[in-house]
Amino acid sequence: MKMTRAVVFAGLAIALSLSAFSCNDASRLAGDPHILASGAPLPGINPSEFDPTSSPRDDFFAYVNDKWIATHPIPADEHSWGVDYEVTLSNQQALRSICEELAADPKATGIKQKIRDFWITAMDQAKLEKDGLAPLKPDLALIDAIQTIADLPPVLTRMQLTGATTLFGIYVDQDQKRSDEYAFYMIQAGTALPEREYYLGADEDSKRIRDEYVDHVKKMFMLAGEAEPAALRNARVILAIETRLAEAQWTPVQLRDPIPQYNKTSRIALAQLCPSINWDAYFAALGKPDIKEVIVCQLDFMKRVDDVLKKTPITDLKAYLRWLLINHASPRLSDAVVEEDFRFFGTVLGGAKQLKPRWKRTVDAIDAQIGEGLGQLFVEKHFPPDAKRKVNDLVTNIVAAFGQRIQSREWMSPITRDKALAKLSAIERKLGYPDKWRDYSALEIKTDSYLENTNRATLFESRRKLAQLGTPVDRSEWGTTPPTVNAYYNQSSNDITFPAGILQPPFFDPNVDDAINYGSIGSIIGHELTHGFDDEGRKYDGKGNLTEWWTKEDTARFDARAARIMQQFTDCIAIGNIHINGELTQGENIADLGGLAIAFDAWKRSLKGKPAPIINGLTGEQRFFLGFAISWRDNVRPEQQKTLLRTDPHAPPRFRVIVPLSNMAEFHKAFGVRPGDKMWRDPKERAEVW
Repeated sequence: MKMTRAVVFAGLAIALSLSAFSCNDASRLAGDPHILASGAPLPGINPSEFDPTSSPRDDFFAYVNDKWIATHPIPADEHSWGVDYEVTLSNQQALRSICEELAADPKATGIKQKIRDFWITAMDQAKLEKDGLAPLKPDLALIDAIQTIADLPPVLTRMQLTGATTLFGIYVDQDQKRSDEYAFYMIQAGTALPEREYYLGADEDSKRIRDEYVDHVKKMFMLAGEAEPAALRNARVILAIETRLAEAQWTPVQLRDPIPQYNKTSRIALAQLCPSINWDAYFAALGKPDIKEVIVCQLDFMKRVDDVLKKTPITDLKAYLRWLLINHASPRLSDAVVEEDFRFFGTVLGGAKQLKPRWKRTVDAIDAQIGEGLGQLFVEKHFPPDAKRKVNDLVTNIVAAFGQRIQSREWMSPITRDKALAKLSAIERKLGYPDKWRDYSALEIKTDSYLENTNRATLFESRRKLAQLGTPVDRSEWGTTPPTVNAYYNQSSNDITFPAGILQPPFFDPNVDDAINYGSIGSIIGHELTHGFDDEGRKYDGKGNLTEWWTKEDTARFDARAARIMQQFTDCIAIGNIHINGELTQGENIADLGGLAIAFDAWKRSLKGKPAPIINGLTGEQRFFLGFAISWRDNVRPEQQKTLLRTDPHAPPRFRVIVPLSNMAEFHKAFGVRPGDKMWRDPKERAEVW
């Protein structure tokens, strides 16, 4: 997600190789006051890590990060590596210590007992090898017992409630048009490859991956006990069924628009849409026979599900369900199954060279299954209360700066501007960890089976979510765990979440200069706030309801400004001859540019009219932009980069640095960027929304 081969800047209209971004003219670099590589280090910034053969005026990402990337190779068990992965590794090591301490405590009770037994069972390689596929036998028996389509409902619901992919997906969340109520959603699913074009694409890379996929499915069936001829036949059946489903799936770009995906559907209409499934039996098996309405996100896809059920022989359908079950369970079975799963999904699709050690996989599994319980112990040791207060102060200042920017948007009418300000002031903040921890007392974790522990935890969570139907919405609920190195904006709750996991150096460090913090975590906070006003988030009001609250004229003016950003990224070549999908990444790109500008204004606001001090020869403005670029240090394997370019709504980090900065006059001034420099963008070509 980070390393690229070439870039095109809109306005320059030429492709430039990475070598073109390196300024090797010693006479030009000599004495340049903006070349900082010889400067003394300060907390958060070490100029000796910068590339002295690059100019910040030609490629700021390369100047700040390429030397660091070159000296920090991607570990064999990772498909990417950067500062976010370093923070993740540090958090994983902290979680490992917690789990190992609990494993040595036979008297642990409550959530500590559950974490201990989950850890012990998942780490017991000898038991996993001895059990083989035995933990799968009860669910495989359910599939084997299917005689007709009428037998499907209890099998589908069992798989869905325990986390396996089936023909379609389900979840419970806020009703997008009635955000104070919960709703039951159905979405497209049923395919194992990352995106529909892997099945439909005529390019050589897609064809190669399809061939590899058939070989992988065949090997997995053989590991499950099938003879090679039957395994190969079934693998081809799987590809055929998934291809038929992929034909009806929406593209990643289409999935970004929530309006056409809000289709509230009665049980009667659902039965007309997909009559092959006995929906009364389905909802009864789900434990929710009283559900009267569902929101079907992709209507045509559910029609295709019906078509597949009608036209697929029952033996083929059972093979397909077996595959979905095996694929879901494979990371929690014996080594041969785990390694084949990694070979395809980790190496073929992601480029990783080596399976992650068992302790990392186990830490991640516990975090995914009972993460608030583990996260509570993490926070007690690694996130002091004072850090939460300092981040909250930072957010307050950034919100105020964003409000000033909204007020200064001349392209907005007063009526839309006032509603935007009201929405901004209503954004709730979730910082560090939840105020109310999740209750896991009803969850049973034992030492019988790693897979069964995973199934029990997933089933516990699925039933917890189903039980929310008909109850008041709990807006305090978190959608991620405290140790997570990430942040997000929730459209339906109109809130931002910053877990303790990301509130660590270099993203946030209470001991560094404010300019650096504002450039790093400040720009991320601004980014998440801007998501409430990007091309997707702006369609939700201050209460989180999907509604049109903009005037048509303001919408048109917004779209014109957003289109300029979209084109700038579309013009960028990320790897080989593959361009960034500016439409897919539009929302993130709007948020990147907006977040950076907002954070810069907030930092200036924090100075209260005083000039920023010069520290070790660096101006405050330079420290701000350096902190921003350092937070995007990242490198990615080519295989993973190609997958991300098809599926990820985020542009590669290199471009998330150089494109927003090329639009900011404040950056040009800080580093003396002028016409003729490659970071220069003519003022008439610059983009700005927020």
